[in-house]
Amino acid sequence: MGVKRRKGDPVKHATAMHEEGRTDAAHGSIFPRSVVSAGIAILAFCAVAWFGLTRQHASSDLQAQPQLTDDWPVPTDLRVQLSCNLFCIRNTTTHHEMLAKLIKDRREAAGESIKESWPVFVEDACIEKCLMDHKKDRMRLGESYVTLTDLPEEIRGYISCARSCRDEFVKIAKGSMPSPAEAAALLRRCGVVHVPVNSDLVQSMRAGYLSLQPSGTHAGLVDRKQPPLRSGRQELWVPYEPPFTRFHEFLMDPQVSNVISHFFNKSGVVVDHVNVVNAPGGGIASRQDLHSDIGTPSEHLEFHIPLTGANAVPLEQGPTRFCPCSHGRVDLRDPFARTIRRYFGGAAHCLDFEQLSWTLHLGNTQGSQLLATMYDADVYHQGLENVASTDRPVMVIALTKSIAAVRNRNYVKRNISQAHSDAVASFRYADVAKLVQNAFRMSE
Repeated sequence: MGVKRRKGDPVKHATAMHEEGRTDAAHGSIFPRSVVSAGIAILAFCAVAWFGLTRQHASSDLQAQPQLTDDWPVPTDLRVQLSCNLFCIRNTTTHHEMLAKLIKDRREAAGESIKESWPVFVEDACIEKCLMDHKKDRMRLGESYVTLTDLPEEIRGYISCARSCRDEFVKIAKGSMPSPAEAAALLRRCGVVHVPVNSDLVQSMRAGYLSLQPSGTHAGLVDRKQPPLRSGRQELWVPYEPPFTRFHEFLMDPQVSNVISHFFNKSGVVVDHVNVVNAPGGGIASRQDLHSDIGTPSEHLEFHIPLTGANAVPLEQGPTRFCPCSHGRVDLRDPFARTIRRYFGGAAHCLDFEQLSWTLHLGNTQGSQLLATMYDADVYHQGLENVASTDRPVMVIALTKSIAAVRNRNYVKRNISQAHSDAVASFRYADVAKLVQNAFRMSE
């Protein structure tokens, strides 16, 4: 894929010089090639040294955030979004239907396929017009929703949920572990929970992962043609062989099995995939946009186990930041759910205040217990940048309720080799449902 470059771009200029044959020998450059080569080497060394000296600390916005208080002046864009959602949702007129039909006809004529239901499409058209009318001062807000305490109960309820979840996560990070039933309840309410895992088993997985790193080893398990992950992450599809065949031992832990059983309402559970996602060090892995993996709550459960060798991921290595209580708000015909998901999730405003987001990292944990993270794939989250010099590998065990759900999600979009295809199939054939159910019964 071509890269657009601005006028005067030094890379484009250098390429043009090469294509025109403008070398130092042909045009009498005052700098011999040896000097130029030495200069480039020195510049490269200086760049690496500069990175090492200046980028070993996490960004300041991760170390301190503003506090959300009751007198918070609600931003205009949130007030407008909420007002327009309340004005349009389940309140449209024939005028809005006419407007929606004009928009739909125009988009379909351009070859676009409209997937929204007609009522939602009409309400979308109404909301877009309302937002535009506010922008052009054809509609006015008045004195509604001026401060946090003025917001509707549903919005304040979301904020209260996020605050209380964060408080619970702080307790876990300090070593106060919830009971299995409490951990399951936290996942349902918050969309994410941290659980202790067997450190010896984790170290075995880490050793297995590191053994795959030499060049050429299991090369068919890395997609080098179409890397699918965001922001410089790398995905390695581990083979179905020891130690990775022991992955089910994580699921048999009493707390983990309890969380899984309650998440799937004590029904079936299957493996979607097992792999290792690595965030390379040295600034290669950048900060992801805040996102939800899939907009179907309570259907896909992600289990992430750090293989860094520490009890938690250091902040400099780019752990994952979560926005608790942002999951499950997928009903576009609920004005409050729509406002929360679009403003705090989609527009990433849950990251504006300390109380609305949470990041577990080595700097805020205590004790020797190694913690893993389980989260609903619908909750909004964000992988942070790795500014350390070392990589940050995380083992992923992705679970879902059925093979049909595996197909609908279609996470593994293409097979990159026979080894990859065999590994994915073998993990999916593992009968984890019986193991989880037996472990859950024993924990009750």
